Amino acid sequence: MVYEGTQALNYVKNYANGAGQWEGFPVTASAPKNVILLGAKGASSSSAITKLAQTAVSDDLLGIMVWYASVKNGFDYAPVWDASTHNDAISGYKSAMQMFRQAMGTPEPVAVVEPVAPVVEPEAPVVAPVPVVEPEAPSVSPVVSETEPETVQEISQSSSSHPAWPSKIL
Repeated sequence: MVYEGTQALNYVKNYANGAGQWEGFPVTASAPKNVILLGAKGASSSSAITKLAQTAVSDDLLGIMVWYASVKNGFDYAPVWDASTHNDAISGYKSAMQMFRQAMGTPEPVAVVEPVAPVVEPEAPVVAPVPVVEPEAPSVSPVVSETEPETVQEISQSSSSHPAWPSKIL
């Protein structure tokens, strides 16, 4: 699709009658008109948008696909294409929506619902942890017998029963 002005209307036949086009045409199947969207540049003029909307309603097309409109204060991909920065385009899209609603028998929204501020739960009071006093661990020290003299056994060849002990260690 082409998104400039009303040029998208020139391409509807390529999809609605794809099977009936010339041999070698890249589209080989025909799509029902009610599944075809018209492409519109976001910053199209209100007169072009009105013409697209009128044709969409009269020819039973699915509607208009806008490329593109960004959220306010959000990332703006290309300002010259963005609907949200062109008041004439905004007016045209609003009028188109009214046409679509009228054609579908859908009433206007009763009220614009403002975003609801999220409810913030009050923070629970910070309770300081109660210090836990741990008893001192008993100190561990070796107990030396007062009745027996301390003897230290030396390791020698005779204290091992392994036959290769002297050659391994000494």
